[in-house]
Amino acid sequence: MAKTLDFNTLKKEYLTVRLKDEKKTVLMIGTPTKAILDEFIAINETISENDGADKEAVNDLYKVCAKVMSFNKGGIKVTADQLSESYDLEDIMIFFNAYSDFMESVTKAKN
Repeated sequence: MAKTLDFNTLKKEYLTVRLKDEKKTVLMIGTPTKAILDEFIAINETISENDGADKEAVNDLYKVCAKVMSFNKGGIKVTADQLSESYDLEDIMIFFNAYSDFMESVTKAKN
């Protein structure tokens, strides 16, 4: 008998991130959709090419980071403005590196 693949009951992996806000909000960030992944890859390439010095690239980095963080289990929305007020560029790069490692570990675990 054939098994049923039910996407509603799949166990998913999440990257848990605790924000540095008053509530110490916890986000459980999932693996990205293709659209978010495409933006993530594009901004990584742009920053690598420009050594992160381009103002527009930095603004885009914060926007993509907000999209990635907003793709969380709790449905909590994070904006680029919120991030730019509380997180410096080093914080954002640390997040991007951690998220890249997370995506790599999920990809390897599935193979």
